[in-house]
Order: sequence, then structure tokens, then C-alpha cells
Amino acid sequence: MEEPQKRYKVSTRRKIFRIAIVTTFIYCSIGIALYHLQEWFLFEPTRLPKDFEFKFNVPFEEINIAMNKTDTLNLIKFSPVDTIPRGIVVYFHGNTENVNRYARYASNFTKHGYEVLMPDYPTYGKSTGELTEDNMYRQAKEVYKLAHSKFPATKIIVYGMSLGAGVASYIAAKEECA
Repeated sequence: MEEPQKRYKVSTRRKIFRIAIVTTFIYCSIGIALYHLQEWFLFEPTRLPKDFEFKFNVPFEEINIAMNKTDTLNLIKFSPVDTIPRGIVVYFHGNTENVNRYARYASNFTKHGYEVLMPDYPTYGKSTGELTEDNMYRQAKEVYKLAHSKFPATKIIVYGMSLGAGVASYIAAKEECA
């Protein structure tokens, strides 16, 4: 009687071991796939042709900053209507599309007398370059420098929405701002 019971225990252990191996393989495969596809899941840029003309309901100016021979930072500066600016908001948008999608939020600040600088990340809108964390931070520093050339740090508000919250946090930690 002991022999069949012993075989049952060995068979059960093998099944559990096989299930553990298969589960581990599936778990690792999903992890590897997510790692390699994370940019596809996280970033949803929409490129715009260089000759695209923006149309917004508030006064704006399009600015292009050459970062190097191949990378260009494209941003929009929104201005308040009929008032001297009280300060400036550096607005880092979310992970979807480009400035065109987020421009409607600029009026939340311009109606209170603030200018708004809203850059596109590399590969978003008209901005060019490789989409990397370092490039995003480097371009964000350039936008901050532009804001600081016009306003003192106490009048610069750094704001981020979704993906832009990480970029805004980086700038707020590195630079003086309101």
C-alpha cells in the first residue's frame, strides 16, 4: 500500500514543479516584453509637418530652439490679453499627441495674467530628436532658461500634467522657481 502513495507524492511534486517552471517562464516573458515595449505603451506622440500653422484662441508665438545640428525644440508661448504679465508658467504636457491637444489649458493661466511656455518633447509635434529621458530634461532646462531670461525665479511656475509632472518635478528640484 505504501508504494502507490509514494508514487502519488512524487507525481504531485513533479506537476507542481512543472507548473512553477511554466508560470516563471510566462512571468519573465511578459516582463521582458513590457520592458521592450514600454515606449510604445507610454508615449503617444503625434508629429506635425514643419509648415503646420497653429491656430489658437489666445495670442501666441511659436518658438524654435536649435539644441544641436539635428535636434530642435518647438514650443508655443501664450500671452495674456490686455495686461502686463504677472509671471510665467512653464507647462509640460502629457504623453499624448502634442501642444495642439493641450493648448486649451493655457487659458487657465493667461486669463489670470500669466504667460505660458508649452514645449513639445522630442518626436512630438514639430520637435525633433531622440525621445529619451535625458533629452527631455535637457530641453526642459532650455525652456526654463528662456522663462528665466524674462522673469525672476519667483515669478516662474513650473507645471506638469501626467507625463509632464515628472519633467516639471525634475526642473523644480534643480532650479529655483515659485
